[in-house]
Amino acid sequence: MKLAVIVLLAVSLSAFAAEKPKPTPTQPATEALDLAAIARIRDEGLHHSHIMEYASGLFDGVGPRLTGSPDFARAEQWSQEQFRRMGASNVHTESWGDFGMGWQQIGTSLQMATPGTATFLAQATPWSPATSGEVSAEVIAVPALKEEKDFEKWKGTLAGKIVLYGTPPKIDPNLAFTVEHYDAAKLDHLGSYPLDGDQSETFVLPTDAAKWEKSFKDVAFQEKVARFFADEHAIAALRPGGSAGVLHDDTNISFGWFVYRPRT
Repeated sequence: MKLAVIVLLAVSLSAFAAEKPKPTPTQPATEALDLAAIARIRDEGLHHSHIMEYASGLFDGVGPRLTGSPDFARAEQWSQEQFRRMGASNVHTESWGDFGMGWQQIGTSLQMATPGTATFLAQATPWSPATSGEVSAEVIAVPALKEEKDFEKWKGTLAGKIVLYGTPPKIDPNLAFTVEHYDAAKLDHLGSYPLDGDQSETFVLPTDAAKWEKSFKDVAFQEKVARFFADEHAIAALRPGGSAGVLHDDTNISFGWFVYRPRT
């Protein structure tokens, strides 16, 4: 049997060697662009757009669409209906594999009891576990931790307490509004970029590899911070979620990217 396999392999290799090499496709010196098709796409997007209709349907009608939440399912149904209205056929959803836990925020409230009373604007970050009803506890401020060796200072001090974690945001009392309302001329300018137009006024994520590497490491470390707080039996952790009254509750605030995975 071994001999037969070896002979068959030898014949196959001989036949392969006898074949003439196929020419490698080369990139044309000049790419042929269908400018008419590009122009039609631009015209459809710039002059016949339904972006505001779709944005309102998602933002106002469906709301936040956290993966695994009931609102995500509503968004699926809404999206399929829009495709059907466009005339698409065989509209359906497909599974992309196992994800993790579902989650929905029912209600969150945060109040200061002493030395005076105050109400905070707060919400639970996605996949936060619920407390056992109303909880009152002493607050302890823990600055942003940079390395695992920084945990040592706080061991044995967090049990039964609420951790106020991170660097306090710096609030400018004379903060200027960062939202700019464009007039008609400005909108016309942005909507009439040539094909090789300047995109400097649009928001584009940075492509600096070192910056992204640091960002990934920072988020991964936050998961270790969260595990440390849990192991030390802290009741909850509060983090500043932005500035000027804007709350951010993405994965950078919720102690990592994998908080949706059930603990095993």
